[in-house]
Amino acid sequence: MTSEERQHSPHVLIIEDEPDLLEVLELAFESAGYRVTTASNGVGGWQHFDREHPDLVVMDLNMPEMSGFRLLELVRSESEVPV
Repeated sequence: MTSEERQHSPHVLIIEDEPDLLEVLELAFESAGYRVTTASNGVGGWQHFDREHPDLVVMDLNMPEMSGFRLLELVRSESEVPV
């Protein structure tokens, strides 16, 4: 995939604190043609979400620093993006 094609691909934000699972999810979405951004905790996930406005968010609920439930509240206060 060229950099131009990647730029126009759907963008998914994956937030997961388990490194092995994060890697598997990242590879799966990339192989399906998504542009992927990752974060390993809720705070980092919120920063990426706020800055990058992804098309889809995949996240763990039980994370350090900010729970997935709290992050979902923040996301919903700003957007109706699928989670």
